[in-house]
Amino acid sequence: MNNSDGGVGLNMLSRMLKFQLLYPKLVRERMNLRDYGSALKHRRYNFHWVRSGHVRFVSELTEVSECRITQYLTDLHDEDWFFAELDQKYQRFMGQSLSPHFFKHSESSGSVFFPAVTMYLLVRAAQPQIVVETGGGAGKSTAFILLALRHNGGGRLITLDLPPDHAVEAEQSMTWWTENMRSCFLVPDMLREYHELRLGDAKRTLPESIREVTEIDMFRHDSDHSYEHMMFEFETIWPVLRVGGILMSDDVHANNAWADFCSRHQLSPVKSTRYFAGATKSGVIKA
Repeated sequence: MNNSDGGVGLNMLSRMLKFQLLYPKLVRERMNLRDYGSALKHRRYNFHWVRSGHVRFVSELTEVSECRITQYLTDLHDEDWFFAELDQKYQRFMGQSLSPHFFKHSESSGSVFFPAVTMYLLVRAAQPQIVVETGGGAGKSTAFILLALRHNGGGRLITLDLPPDHAVEAEQSMTWWTENMRSCFLVPDMLREYHELRLGDAKRTLPESIREVTEIDMFRHDSDHSYEHMMFEFETIWPVLRVGGILMSDDVHANNAWADFCSRHQLSPVKSTRYFAGATKSGVIKA
């Protein structure tokens, strides 16, 4: 080991010890030094990828400077308790560490880390009071949105999701979803005060939910990716999305729903990745 490697090792050990002192209940026996080092490695690697384009994407959507958004990204990177609790919950339900699956990037499939962190940055920058998302699933992006609301000092996230048993029936590829899981199981307990989970078909729960609010500030689609359902969600939410509000969609490559909706309302979408896109209601934004 050379001197630089030794310095990195000592710095990692120092952070580990500091983390254990500050958050002893979150560390427990699962966070040994090797696992912690692996988690930091994957996290640092992916934060570098986020900086390469996602900061600019968020800046264009929110008109907040890239410098400020980069600071939000730095703040998130330092939230060790948050990543530790995500890992604990993942191990509890899945029997393995979250880090290799969540942080690792591949050229073919990318990483679920990207949309989750992008949603965190969007919420931090836009300062929304009411956010609605469909398709909570395990709660990856949900957890990041809620952390951003906490950092903002308040807000409310309404997550619409199918009950787990119905979700498995609707999406046969979810073979990893077992009977003891529940929707948004990854959400840290201390963030649940900002969260409202509503189970049921979005064709029922989305109209019911928007009747309870005057307007919403941000919407994210990540449920059924059929053309018909995506258009239903976009058109249903559009009248109550405030002027300047942000519309987000995952898996825009699945069909032409996103492109057709943006064309119909004369919007110019901003794409963060090939599969994740957003637009504001207040005007045209060009990529």
